[in-house]
Amino acid sequence: MARARRVDAEGLWHHVMNRGSGRRVVFADNSERRYFLGLLGDFEERFGVEVHAYCLMGNHFHLLVRSVGGSLSEAMQHLSANFTRYVNHRRDVDGPIFRGRFHSVPVVEPEHLQVLCRYIHRNPIGVVPPSRLRTYPWSSLPALLGLRARPAWLRCQTVLGWFGHDAARLAEFVEVDECEVAEPEWLGELPVECTDGDAGDQAVSFGLNEGAAPREVLIDLETKLARIREVSRTDIHDTGSGARDHSRLVLALLARDELGLAVGDIADFYGVSASYIRTATTRARRRLETDNEFRAVVELLRLHAA
Repeated sequence: MARARRVDAEGLWHHVMNRGSGRRVVFADNSERRYFLGLLGDFEERFGVEVHAYCLMGNHFHLLVRSVGGSLSEAMQHLSANFTRYVNHRRDVDGPIFRGRFHSVPVVEPEHLQVLCRYIHRNPIGVVPPSRLRTYPWSSLPALLGLRARPAWLRCQTVLGWFGHDAARLAEFVEVDECEVAEPEWLGELPVECTDGDAGDQAVSFGLNEGAAPREVLIDLETKLARIREVSRTDIHDTGSGARDHSRLVLALLARDELGLAVGDIADFYGVSASYIRTATTRARRRLETDNEFRAVVELLRLHAA
């Protein structure tokens, strides 16, 4: 039997993963996750390593990358060293965060790329059901599906191209349990330190109100914003999104882009249409770029929500 066509030799694909040293927590809160993603943003420009998919769990992470510049080791060393320095400073601790050198599996056969995309994005199962994978805030799936802002450094079009640029096809491929895929043998032979389902992931995967219903999460956000603005939560909940008060814009932005809540859940909570929430989020993203006062409120709430 003839071998399948090999992946383009100009850029070698890798499935990259690592776990916390001694199964310790890698990502204790949202601030640490955001810092880690910021470091991923350096990969392509500094090291010629494209990021096509990722998933951050409580005590490990998975990446699907394509090394065009041949500097994957340097990129991962940069990531590990800077993230460890940042976390140790924040937690006032010392020592390694990760369990030794990262583990990397070269992906040689093109058909395995889709399988890996599915595997990476299904990591949160056990923390959330398959139907909630698209709202899990710490994987690339929501961005790929167009449900949240796409980071400039995330190569969304390549993954979407594997599914005919049809987000619905990608969502079904990832979410449907009965989806039949031919998995490579090595996918089932990952080292023990890189397998999933650890209690540490259950504990800290979302960071805010782990396992809570969307309504509970939104009430918690409103309560924190009310404290910041020194008003009652009722004042926050009942306000509109007009120019006089931007509370709902702040909440829509944080609920969608930081916590990955579904548009429908936010709309139901406020008794408005889904299009209203989408419009509010778009307005909030624009305002974040131009309004210093608005940006200050968002950043303050982010700190409280982390």
